[in-house]
Amino acid sequence: MKKNLIALAVAGALAAPAAAMADATVYGKLHMSVDSYDNGGDDNVTLQQDGEASGLAIASNSSRFGIKGSEDLGSGLTAIWQAESTLNMDDGSGSLSNRNTYVGFKGGFGTVMAGHHDSPVKTIGRKADLFGDQVGDSRSIIRGRFAGADLDPRTSNMLMYVSPSMGAIQAAVQYSPDEDSSDATTNVNMGTAGGYVVVSTTVANNPDTSHLSAAVWYDQGPLYVALGYSEDQADDGAAGYADETAMRLVGSYKMDALKFTALYQQAEGLGNVDGDDADMWGIGAAFNMGGGNTVKAQYYSATLESKAAGATDAEATVWAIGFDHAMSKQTSVYAAYSVSENDAGTNNGINVTPWGGTGHDNLASGVNDESASALSVGVVHKF
Repeated sequence: MKKNLIALAVAGALAAPAAAMADATVYGKLHMSVDSYDNGGDDNVTLQQDGEASGLAIASNSSRFGIKGSEDLGSGLTAIWQAESTLNMDDGSGSLSNRNTYVGFKGGFGTVMAGHHDSPVKTIGRKADLFGDQVGDSRSIIRGRFAGADLDPRTSNMLMYVSPSMGAIQAAVQYSPDEDSSDATTNVNMGTAGGYVVVSTTVANNPDTSHLSAAVWYDQGPLYVALGYSEDQADDGAAGYADETAMRLVGSYKMDALKFTALYQQAEGLGNVDGDDADMWGIGAAFNMGGGNTVKAQYYSATLESKAAGATDAEATVWAIGFDHAMSKQTSVYAAYSVSENDAGTNNGINVTPWGGTGHDNLASGVNDESASALSVGVVHKF
């Protein structure tokens, strides 16, 4: 009898830590690809990993590892938390909790969280992208990087509220206050390195900025429609600064084996530069062939308008075709090919390489008035 009691006591002691961790979940995504790229320029001219305009790369594309959990506090209130980190599988590096990381509460009132998280405008944009984290990713266009902007941020120092579902309608608003009051001018002159030109520039006074992002969406059956607005406020910057604003409309529709996507966006004051505006749009389609096989294609375009003296409108486009094969619910393989085309006035070109890699994020960074291309074969495993 004593032996049985002792055995039960030991079993209970061992089970207690497991019970305490019952609401903690480990998850992640491992995404590697082999990429053949050509940026359309000449060797040793653009800022590449090795100064070459074309070559072969092994990339880790937004691979991640995370832990999330919840605790029932009673009376319909739940504490929630998440810590998500980048895994750079190509070179073994990573950053702790640099992805969506937060703590908060949820209940009948909705969800409130504080930390570091994708903006609502970014989140709805992902719903229309058929090539997320692959070559041809729509963020090559809609982020506005070619004009020094980032309209798809993962916002730091943020507070976010997500409403409860009201039928098929839900909304979210995120705010990040200005926490940097420094406007000091910084001179950056990197000279040359490795036989190719490295950027030499002067960074002017940075404006104090706060970030606001809000979105509302309808998600019912085959139809998804969303509208979002973001604003980076330039409170007291130097002359020529402006609030950066963007309005984004997103839609997708499933019809049997077909899925159609579309996005339209208007942005003003890109990079907080007064007069730098852009219209951006994209469409896509995917066809499920059965057996885990899907063929897909999408096209995105941006027209940059600048009021600067002597500046002319410039256009940049990215199109992509791809094939996905789901080997299981957790593992898939794919092949994708993407091309970007840039006008002579499109600043910095368009990046068509996968997002989240290290060392060669910009291997196929577009060159003004040239076409860049990339062919990618990858594998994705989710756990």
